[in-house]
Amino acid sequence: MSATKAGLIGSVAAALMLLVAANASAAPPVVVTNGASSVAPTSARLNGSVNPNGHATSWYFQFGTSTNYGTNTVTVNAGAGTRATGASVAVTGLSPGATYDFRIVASSAAGTSFGANQTFVTPGPPAVETQTAQSVGQSSATLIGAVNPGGLSTNWTFEYGTTTGYGAKAPVENIGPGTAPVTVSAPIAGLAPGTTYHYRLDASSAAGTSYGADGSFTTAPALTLGANTSLVVHGGFVVLSGIVTSGTPGVGVTILSEPYGTTSFTPVGTTVTRNGGTWTYYAHPRIATTYQASANGGSSQTATVAVRPSVTLTPLTGARIKTHVTAGVQLIGRLVQLQRLANGRWVTVAYRHLSTGSSATFHAASLPHGRSQIRIAVSVNEAGPGLLAGFSRTIAYRRR
Repeated sequence: MSATKAGLIGSVAAALMLLVAANASAAPPVVVTNGASSVAPTSARLNGSVNPNGHATSWYFQFGTSTNYGTNTVTVNAGAGTRATGASVAVTGLSPGATYDFRIVASSAAGTSFGANQTFVTPGPPAVETQTAQSVGQSSATLIGAVNPGGLSTNWTFEYGTTTGYGAKAPVENIGPGTAPVTVSAPIAGLAPGTTYHYRLDASSAAGTSYGADGSFTTAPALTLGANTSLVVHGGFVVLSGIVTSGTPGVGVTILSEPYGTTSFTPVGTTVTRNGGTWTYYAHPRIATTYQASANGGSSQTATVAVRPSVTLTPLTGARIKTHVTAGVQLIGRLVQLQRLANGRWVTVAYRHLSTGSSATFHAASLPHGRSQIRIAVSVNEAGPGLLAGFSRTIAYRRR
């Protein structure tokens, strides 16, 4: 090979090397998006790195609640070095409990580079759950709930009162900065007996305040009342009983009644407590009546007792059937019915008006020949206000 040819080849190789070097020096910046740090409810620090690749380079971060970002940080000069250097900037004004996307962006004369997307979540307000109250007594209860601080130091308390406006608070307690639900409780006292209270759990941190759902409980009454039955036949009695929760014997208990059609309670009798504070009273309602007991300045819940008329059925000689009806109201002239059981249903076969003695007589001719199951009935409309329908005993009757 001639010297001239060899020189030409060398010149071409040198030119190619210069071109490669020139292309390398024209590479855009190299960027890496690193994880966020110092994440707080409304702020965070965005981190990354930039290699300017020998060209004057500037960088900034894009961030927002989606990969559309929407916000850019201030632009920072990274110089023109050839090594990766850290890039970091603090951002504020974030929303608690939100997920943010971010990436680093760097530009030089050689082009613009975009880092990979990263995400972080700002701490939100505490998570709270109002739970069922426990140890509910006459004047006290223990309020129960659960708090998840979400990683931030958190204060909690219970609000309570006789309405959903509450009005009272348990002492404020601090639960620390955990990340798992923790059961919390607060004993409260000074409550009124037999009263319904509302309550809810509140918790606050730097991320905000959370309010639990409303709960309710009813304190034990100072005095209880119950009835052994909710229905009596006229002339019968109902056993009212209860406990004065102080448990003291010899306490006077006043029994009050509100008969159907009246609008207030009036005293009808008294009794005294036995050992353990128990008491008993025998009441004889004439019509539907609501009862209440009073002792030591407190009142019990109420109990309502319904009343049926007393209806008799007596077979007489001469194929006759007699009935007599009594109740707490005048029944003269009211219709009564002779009924027989047919195919599992009571069927009325005759009507009569009650006489001045509240009696009526039916003739067996109203019945079919042979054996029948019969009874006398007084409908609720004929019995009148404050009374239910009345029925006699059922008997087997044979018409010859």
